[in-house]
Amino acid sequence: VDMMDSIASYSHKYSINHYETRLDFQSTALMKNNLSYGLGAILYNLNRGIVEPFGPISLRTSTDLGIEKGLELSAYLSDHFTVTERLNVDAGLRYTAFSPLGPKTVYQYEENEPRTEEYISDSLNFSNNSAIKWYHEPDIRLSFNFETDKNGSVKISFNQLHQNLFMLNNSIAIAPNTQWKLSDYHLKP
Repeated sequence: VDMMDSIASYSHKYSINHYETRLDFQSTALMKNNLSYGLGAILYNLNRGIVEPFGPISLRTSTDLGIEKGLELSAYLSDHFTVTERLNVDAGLRYTAFSPLGPKTVYQYEENEPRTEEYISDSLNFSNNSAIKWYHEPDIRLSFNFETDKNGSVKISFNQLHQNLFMLNNSIAIAPNTQWKLSDYHLKP
């Protein structure tokens, strides 16, 4: 290990807990349709971890990235429709409501200014498990599958999706350069 790597060395452990419940239904009563529909709920519990210096000459300072929680509620409807013997259409709509959960102190900042300490205009305090802010998004899916013959097909599809848990990447800073993050008061899905 060269000297620069040792000076910048760190350890970072995190955990992601995902608790999910779903209620799914399927209906094939219609001649050319196969309907699927249901409800879902996900509770995210993200311990973003502590970045710690690693090794005796590491210059990293210990940084606690905190704990985040979020609740996602969803309802969906999907249809697989047989138009002809060779053409199938899949269409789906999923509506999601997501909220980060407390406990949390959220800072509000002066408009059009950096989100730094000197530009804090107010703070909002949220108690344990209270909703901080709700985001509502529709997810849309549409695809066409045309069989050209028994060995080939042409497929065209469109998807518009949202995610509430994602990985932040930073290629500019030395470390930490990747972190898991939930959407929050300022960071939209």
